Amino acid sequence: MATFSPRVMRLLSTELTDTPLRQIDALFDDHGIQLGPPQPSERDESVRRERMRRYLSTLDLETAPDAGKLAAVLSELLQQIVGETTDAESMDSARRDKWVRILRADGFDVNEATGEVRVARLAGAALTEHALNALEDPDAILDHLRRLGDSVDSDPRLAISTAKALIESTAKCVLTARNQTYTRAAKVPALVNAAQESLGLAAKSVSDEDRAPAPSAAIAGHPHTERDRDQESGWRRPWR
Repeated sequence: MATFSPRVMRLLSTELTDTPLRQIDALFDDHGIQLGPPQPSERDESVRRERMRRYLSTLDLETAPDAGKLAAVLSELLQQIVGETTDAESMDSARRDKWVRILRADGFDVNEATGEVRVARLAGAALTEHALNALEDPDAILDHLRRLGDSVDSDPRLAISTAKALIESTAKCVLTARNQTYTRAAKVPALVNAAQESLGLAAKSVSDEDRAPAPSAAIAGHPHTERDRDQESGWRRPWR
């Protein structure tokens, strides 16, 4: 999961040091971040950095909506840096590379070509490099994962819809990889069943030996009352 570490905040602070106040206000305001109370610091008298701290003081970066807002600020700044960078401008290239390196190291999803920055929230659903290399076209699945991560806390209805689309895309990828055909009108349950069958994961493809014992059978094989346990151990409980 992405973290707004001190070094990420230093990136932001350094970038805004020479930025006019009206542009700082527009940057945060455009992404729905409100200006907070004064944040003076005896160790830092910069007016611009104090303005940044006032905006940051209104955010709770442990919540997805506020984390997304600040990530959008970082994204806009990096997109500007990428837009200003050319092969002849080695200083800007170094600046861009530093941003990309630090943001990625702290868990952000960064598109180096465009400068887009996202909060990578679905660490548990992240795909390994090996899995990605095995897919002919992973873009659809990655796009669904990004949208799911963006909406899972802020828009549950959209997250559910995206999750359904992710399941559908995954099932189609499996069927395509297994040289199985499907119709455009196929419903998600049918696609999932077909994908499971192609992988040998469908219930009917599991042998009786591999099946877990039924709950009733498991219970029948183990004493589950005080009297049953007493009788099995040979201990006789005093009459009550």
